[in-house]
Amino acid sequence: MNVINKYNIILYSQIYIVAIYCFNLLFPDALFHSFFFLIYLIALFYLVFNNFFSELTVTKTIILIFLFIGLSSPTTAWDARSVWMFHGKRMFFENNVLAQLDDYGKLNNDYPIFVSYYASQIANLLGEWNEILPKLSPFLISLPILIFLSSLAKSRKQELIICFLYLFILDKKMIMGECDAVLSLYLVLIFTLIFNPDLKLNSNINKSLYKQLFLLSALVIFSNLKTISPLIVIIILIVYIYSNYKNLDNKIFFLIFISMLPIAYYKYILFFYEIEKHLLEFLLTQNNITLILTDFSSHMKILNKILFNKEMFITLIFVSIYFSKKFFKNKSNKMSLSKNFLEAAYIFVLFVGLIYFITAIFIGHQFYDQLLLQIPRYIAPACFLMTFETVNHLFRKSKN
Repeated sequence: MNVINKYNIILYSQIYIVAIYCFNLLFPDALFHSFFFLIYLIALFYLVFNNFFSELTVTKTIILIFLFIGLSSPTTAWDARSVWMFHGKRMFFENNVLAQLDDYGKLNNDYPIFVSYYASQIANLLGEWNEILPKLSPFLISLPILIFLSSLAKSRKQELIICFLYLFILDKKMIMGECDAVLSLYLVLIFTLIFNPDLKLNSNINKSLYKQLFLLSALVIFSNLKTISPLIVIIILIVYIYSNYKNLDNKIFFLIFISMLPIAYYKYILFFYEIEKHLLEFLLTQNNITLILTDFSSHMKILNKILFNKEMFITLIFVSIYFSKKFFKNKSNKMSLSKNFLEAAYIFVLFVGLIYFITAIFIGHQFYDQLLLQIPRYIAPACFLMTFETVNHLFRKSKN
């Protein structure tokens, strides 16, 4: 498969799964026929196996390893089982995209359902639900993006390092049915499309049109992955405005606005059925503000979890290597950091700060300890973005 076809298939596959989801969300009384999802799987098969030994071989081998491991056991992750896979299971058995509107159990029924929808489509394709295959829905959704990001590598060595990031920052999160890995990949994709104007895409589609369509589909998927997703989009927008306030592209604002319509529509449905009120009631009535402001021990625990974990450790290593390279390369010992690197750093800091704030809100609540344990997973997207962009700069030949 030549480069042109590869990029076209990646774009079309993303537009395709967005379109199916949006249309089925508008007509939720029955799942669309599994044939629609089968077409997407055929496109994935073509992406992975065509030119396997001559193009991105390492990345494609990693994909097969992830698939093999994912097919060997059911998920043990609590969020995956109790949220995305549980909602997907209900969609499948009730043949309804909005099966959670009965508010069964009054737990996590306000979560976005994009991943759950495709978990139900996998079961629909098989004709039955099982505890193994549906959990691969996040991985299958993000598989074209894995290939796309690896294709940005300028050498085999850089591809190897990117695969290292897949293995050691995203690791089992890729195949456990959770959304943090796919959130990480789409965060990097959106950053690349918005903040890298020199991105070269060897597609037979107009470069500007390709980037706009790709960005729109990526934003729709990203905003429908987790409850926190729209807040991260706001962070990206803030950094974009701050960094480019003298030369803003109005198309970016328009694409972000359009991309928010599906999640806004879904949230409207939740509000209409009074499901969204659970989180709001907690935030307004169950917070102990005095405890949050004075329990310094709990705040130290949050900082400890943010700073001392594998994801942050890998990020700091690569950033340190980048700074060392810049320092010793510049004879005047005055480092000038590139604009893209700073933009990634801003998003990284704001993202981690958001996770800190959300965790701190739950100080004194029964869910606090559970959130505390999950912090390394929650900050993985920020770490992956920062490390990926750092690797790009380590292999960049410019003077920056």
